[in-house]
Amino acid sequence: MLKFIIRATSKITVCDYCRFHKRSWTKYEPGNLPSNRPEDTSFKIADEYIEKAEFKSRTDIAKKIGSFDPERETWHFNPAKGSSIGGYELKEIIDEQVNKWSKENDLRLSDLVDYKEKGFEKLG
Repeated sequence: MLKFIIRATSKITVCDYCRFHKRSWTKYEPGNLPSNRPEDTSFKIADEYIEKAEFKSRTDIAKKIGSFDPERETWHFNPAKGSSIGGYELKEIIDEQVNKWSKENDLRLSDLVDYKEKGFEKLG
């Protein structure tokens, strides 16, 4: 598949998962994120009842990357919340945790972007 953009994995932000069509999301980097959030990309912390400790653990993780909308009872990515998480950690959180919380969570990076390590960035 043809890739249009090369982006360092360390530069991944919640915008890379949201990909809001009215915003140039590839221009954003950790530390330089939009202040407002579109409420297009939502995620669930569970499909069914989970124990209190597991609920708290998932909620703590969700708070790092998103905000809860009590009216719609959904979580949405929030760039301001995700600004403190580095690209590798964010990718791991999404791939290894958030996507496994619910059958509806299928958060992926764009196929049109080539995410890769550049040099020794992962060691830093």
